[in-house]
Amino acid sequence: MTLSSFLKSIIYFSLAIVPALAWYVSDSTFFPFITGKNFAFRTLIEISFIAWIFLAAYEPAFRPKKSIVFYSYSAFLLIMCVANIFGDNPYFSFFGNYERMEGWFTHLHLFAYFTILYSVYKTEKDWLRMWGWFMVGSVAVAAQAVLQLFGQKEFFLIKVLGEKGNSIATFLNQSYPTSMGNALRVDSTLGNSEYYGVYTLLFVFISLMLAIKINNWTLISNKSKNKKSGEVLSFIMVFVSAFVILLEKIMLVMANNINATAPGLAKFLAVSSQLFWYAGIIMLVYFGYNFAKKLSEGLVSSAPLVLFAVLNVILLAFTQQRGSYLGLIAGVFVSILAFVISSEGRKKYKKVTKIILITVAGIIIFVASLFALKDSSFVKNSVVINRIATIKLANIALHPIDSYNKIKDEKVTYPELVNYFGEATIVSRFLNAKMSIDGVNDNPKEFLLGHGQENYGKVFAEKFDPRMYSQEAWFDRAHNVFMDWLVAGGILGLIAYLTLYLTPIYMMWCGKGSKNMHIGEKALMTGALAGYFVHNVFVFDNLISYILFVAILAYVAAITRVHDLKEDMVSKESKKNNYLKYVAIIGGVLVSLYLFLYTVLLPLMTNLDIIDALRNNPTSYANIESATNRNIKSLSSAVARNSFGRVEANEQMLQQVSKLVSIDLSSMKAEDKLKASTSINNLKDIAENSFAKLVNSDPTARNTSFYGTYMRMTGQYDKALILLEKANSFAPNKQLINLEYATVLAGTGQVTKGLEIAKKSFDSEPTFESAKSVYESIQKLSISQKATTTKNIIKK
Repeated sequence: MTLSSFLKSIIYFSLAIVPALAWYVSDSTFFPFITGKNFAFRTLIEISFIAWIFLAAYEPAFRPKKSIVFYSYSAFLLIMCVANIFGDNPYFSFFGNYERMEGWFTHLHLFAYFTILYSVYKTEKDWLRMWGWFMVGSVAVAAQAVLQLFGQKEFFLIKVLGEKGNSIATFLNQSYPTSMGNALRVDSTLGNSEYYGVYTLLFVFISLMLAIKINNWTLISNKSKNKKSGEVLSFIMVFVSAFVILLEKIMLVMANNINATAPGLAKFLAVSSQLFWYAGIIMLVYFGYNFAKKLSEGLVSSAPLVLFAVLNVILLAFTQQRGSYLGLIAGVFVSILAFVISSEGRKKYKKVTKIILITVAGIIIFVASLFALKDSSFVKNSVVINRIATIKLANIALHPIDSYNKIKDEKVTYPELVNYFGEATIVSRFLNAKMSIDGVNDNPKEFLLGHGQENYGKVFAEKFDPRMYSQEAWFDRAHNVFMDWLVAGGILGLIAYLTLYLTPIYMMWCGKGSKNMHIGEKALMTGALAGYFVHNVFVFDNLISYILFVAILAYVAAITRVHDLKEDMVSKESKKNNYLKYVAIIGGVLVSLYLFLYTVLLPLMTNLDIIDALRNNPTSYANIESATNRNIKSLSSAVARNSFGRVEANEQMLQQVSKLVSIDLSSMKAEDKLKASTSINNLKDIAENSFAKLVNSDPTARNTSFYGTYMRMTGQYDKALILLEKANSFAPNKQLINLEYATVLAGTGQVTKGLEIAKKSFDSEPTFESAKSVYESIQKLSISQKATTTKNIIKK
């Protein structure tokens, strides 16, 4: 094996694992649906990046070539780097946190992923093999989603089966419950139906694109085409392999249910479950490789790919993600429009065009009927259909100016907005968009470059709209990707991000290499980008959707690239510049090692310390001291590493203290009580000192209010007052902070000031019952205090 072949094998192997990360859930880490996938992705990219640096240094053919997609992506990354440097919190912007695992360094890894794909995967066969691995990963994710569906009693097939169906649902829900905890909102292994919604959306288009591609791939011989019909089994076996792996949890649940009555059988099932898991993994690797290989050789028929696209449409429906619904509709329409209006589509596929137009008419009639019949029992009783029918699209689409004015007018109350737009979540999306725009209009610097990544929380606090009171306490995203990039990178960052959609579309339809793609393939990839665009108007991205987006960008850039003889001549000449090779290799390896240390190893160790502390809660008086001491060790270690997880580590430390100080130790022996209370006080001192340092170094509304509430709960009112006053200055309109501050003020004798702040919160949105309750309570206290003062004066 040559060095080139060896390096390419490392890249092929590492990047073949990436599509399977969607199925990977790391139960041993903090935020298991997020962190495990991200740490694994970064590690795989750093391995393949080092291999690619060596490969590109010695083989100029594998260096990135000219492409406007590559240039636009590079510009986006550079602009965001500058925006982060001059942003509100550069460290946070570059590294992110555990809950999202984004930050600039995640995008640097994604850019490296794009560059390697674009530079190494050059041929149709390379890309079909890569898409084959993506299909294998998606099939595994879909298998678990199917089990989640059958674990829901509301699912129509379970209803048909009656009592037997309910038993099946109960059992499967124990094995594979939905993380959202809501009926018929599947999320599979992504932990959030929003994330799974866009995943299924993109695979509808990818599956159909592959179905068209293998039927029109010019390199496939007639002999190969005749063999395709017999290879459906290779796709089915990937599904079977996934279900064999999924049997593990089902068997463990069975073992747990019968352990009391049949311990021997329970033990046998538990042991067998591990064997099934290993057997399933071996099967999945074997049949997955077989499918990817067959697909790259054109030996897989279109039928299973089309059926898989249909399955993804069904699973998408049961995510109940309206943004994904609208994205699918928009993507289908754009695909159809692109096909119909293109000269190639009109001339070569006249019959197909007629069928498509009839289909479009049917879709329009179907969607229109949903809104026309939204008050009917059929629509109201359908959990899935009712989700989209509740949106008052007519108000939004036909009266955009009126809609905008209602959002801008703070006198329009929250209930009035809900009545106008149809649903609370839709209202929150519009209000977040309003706050985002307000957040970059304060000065020219913020307008041009924004606040830096991961700083939406600052805008949310400063520009908080009181009508958001019924939503979650803290938003770290605008739930609109374009507003997020506006806040993070200003108008320059947003424009740079938008070019990532426009440049591949240009390459597919107007570039010199546009003829390299079949008309159906171009239409579907354009539809995928359009669907993704519309979906992103309503939610935010995650690693898995980013990976798919970047893979599509790299695929379009690679396939539409025109072979340039001049570039080959330059490549041959560059082989002579040996010193540049060594500079590139040394620099690339050092960068990769740095990234591995500071974006994988240290934060992963911190993450494991946090999860160790969370799992180490005392279960009885006997282990309070040992559990607390272990918490001190784990959480102190997590904070001391000073990685990007330090905020979460500090928050978890305070929460552990809040739990421990509430434990009644009165019934313990005096000696044991002394040891336990000493350990708890030690943890309390460490936690408070550590969080105080965090607040001093990063004084945000969330940090100061979190710490202030803790101080109030532990009876440290003077400190609570200082912290909540600071939090109030950071978020002057946020009722939860104001009401907490007003309560502490009233409790420490400053009733008049407390009443003033409580009244301000109540007046900002009178429909907020909690604000009304606190205001009335402090008002009564004020009246009582004045009455007492008057009596004392009269007595004197």
